[in-house]
Amino acid sequence: MAMFVDLTAETACRALRDVGLLYSAGELRIAKREERWAVWLPDG
Repeated sequence: MAMFVDLTAETACRALRDVGLLYSAGELRIAKREERWAVWLPDG
């Protein structure tokens, strides 16, 4: 599992693309939650 100190929308897009999910950086919303990251996808 990858650990990110800082997660950008571009980095999240690359990680999602690796598992077959194609989104643009502008479609994602990212928030740091304690020691984890939350990424909201546009389709819920």
